[in-house]
Amino acid sequence: MPKIIYVYQEEIECDCGNTSFQSGFFACLEDGSLVEPTIDSGWDGLYVCMECDQIFKYAD
Repeated sequence: MPKIIYVYQEEIECDCGNTSFQSGFFACLEDGSLVEPTIDSGWDGLYVCMECDQIFKYAD
């Protein structure tokens, strides 16, 4: 399972250089698979970088 990086600012910027204004980030499960962010989907607030598959979560 990929390491989850916690984000403390509003905009995510991945180490690969990707931002939400480029390829972006999409809701995912812990294994990185894309998911529709709904209550029934099991989504836990994770986002995957569409360039390098790094997973992020906004810190509480």
